[in-house]
Amino acid sequence: MERLVTVLLTVLLAATPASAQEKEQRTAPITLALPNTSWSLQMPATGFAVQRDTSRPDGNARSILAIDKASGINLSVFLERVPAGESGKDCRAYYGERLRNSPVKMEEVRTSERREMAILEYTDKEFARHMPEEVKKMLGTIEQRHLHAYLAKQGICIDIHLSKALQPGDEAPPFGAILDGVRLSDPASAGPTATAQHVLARVRASVALVQGHKAPAATSGGAVASGSGFFVSQDGHVLVAAHVVDGASSIAILLADGRRLAAQLVGRDAKTGLALLKSETQAGARYPPLGFAAKDAQFADRLFIVDGGGRIVDASIASRRAELVEVRVEGGPMEGPLVNGDGEVAGIVLLHAAPRKDAPGKVSFAVPGSAAAYVTGELRTKGKVERMSLGLSLANFEVDIRSEFGVPLPAGQAKPLPGALIKKLDHTAPAYAAGLRAGDRILKLNDTALGTAGEFLRKLGDVSAGTTVSLTVVRDGKEQLLTVKLGELAK
Repeated sequence: MERLVTVLLTVLLAATPASAQEKEQRTAPITLALPNTSWSLQMPATGFAVQRDTSRPDGNARSILAIDKASGINLSVFLERVPAGESGKDCRAYYGERLRNSPVKMEEVRTSERREMAILEYTDKEFARHMPEEVKKMLGTIEQRHLHAYLAKQGICIDIHLSKALQPGDEAPPFGAILDGVRLSDPASAGPTATAQHVLARVRASVALVQGHKAPAATSGGAVASGSGFFVSQDGHVLVAAHVVDGASSIAILLADGRRLAAQLVGRDAKTGLALLKSETQAGARYPPLGFAAKDAQFADRLFIVDGGGRIVDASIASRRAELVEVRVEGGPMEGPLVNGDGEVAGIVLLHAAPRKDAPGKVSFAVPGSAAAYVTGELRTKGKVERMSLGLSLANFEVDIRSEFGVPLPAGQAKPLPGALIKKLDHTAPAYAAGLRAGDRILKLNDTALGTAGEFLRKLGDVSAGTTVSLTVVRDGKEQLLTVKLGELAK
């Protein structure tokens, strides 16, 4: 029987200034899983925060990407089942051939051995060649140092990739100190814990089974769609996956204590696939709502999915986008609220939107808690969800770019340059039609100066769809004034 093994990457931290959220994210373990191996990887590192954790659809490869913003070191760990996987040298040869055939300009190439790891080091002196001119001008002369450390166990190649941008005169990055903490060992067995039952006891009364009864057709009986919803208010509002109630002639909510309540549809949101219901009220009844978590779930968080039938399973975040996350489910297929250890809603798992047809029940899509909370508020107050769109992907201009590459401010410059850098642009969106381009730095929205990308998005949220706004941007060192009409996202 095929065994599923957990490859565990533990990030140990040094005491560095950070927000409480960053500290929590950095201290939690990161779990990677691959089939047919009996080994785990423990890797002490300093200050890394995970940005992405993804799996290949066939289940034979996993990867994480993490950044230590204090030092500017990027870390990626890639694990793959490959034909050549008997030793670290085999893995270095396998991946080295790929690197030689890639666009990366490899200079100052060196190979070595470090314990059971095969090392490949090189410098890319032209890595900034594809960056926007505004970014290249800010960073100045810069190159990127790379180190790949390869290990192999039971046909699995492990590629630990460290990289850092350097300016002339910078000290060599401490890659060796990070690698010295790497350990391979047998993983601890995982099993049911009392924690899951504790969480279930806290949230069980708030999670209900929702049934959408379809009117009988002329030639067949009526159908019933079922799903798990949860109370979001004491007066009986319930959030549920929209497919459960789409086309329903009547809606019923079955509570954990056996009561059955009729409900009406308040509104639905096609983008997230969520619907808000209002159950009938019973004299003196108060329904225990679940609160939304203050922050969205992180890759390292231990999470649980709870359904209306009282089941609970472990889950974890596999990948994340703005309004959608991919959730790895440890048990069978489930739909319902994704809760943290405090019983707060960090997301809503949608069973019907499972992205992996080759791994049913193992991976599902979920709506992040912040998006679900916004949808809940909009549906309660308006009965619909309004969203504005410019079609932009943004970063804080100098803060994010310098942090990503570990490049300090120039001598004599007291603080970072303000503005929101356009990283990506949807060519079908209003911003592109108005003349905005990737690499532009947005300085003002109408007459309001912008310090960060977050300020821009908050100000944008106060403007109604259909409104024309003016944007002051810097391109190639020159300011330009552009006007753009805000669009509402397609329903």
